[in-house]
Amino acid sequence: MAAILPLRFRILYLMSTKKDSVKSEDIMKELESDYGKEKQFKKKAMDGHLISMRALGLIEISDVSIDEKDELIEEYKISELGITRLKYLPKAYK
Repeated sequence: MAAILPLRFRILYLMSTKKDSVKSEDIMKELESDYGKEKQFKKKAMDGHLISMRALGLIEISDVSIDEKDELIEEYKISELGITRLKYLPKAYK
């Protein structure tokens, strides 16, 4: 990929390449090499990005569960609206 996208666009692109839903931890693992040194690249901030993207209708929750630490685990997938927004990505991401 040529340019580094703003994080939310990169999350949207990543979800568009996945057949299955993804957790915030999965997203962080995949994007760590590009965004790992940024202040916003923390679990709490990532959850905030995902909540915002969901509120905008770009992604949707596909599954919810509780892990062994009694923490809520949400899995996300790209929505139809999110798919239509992929046209705004640079050519290197199409």
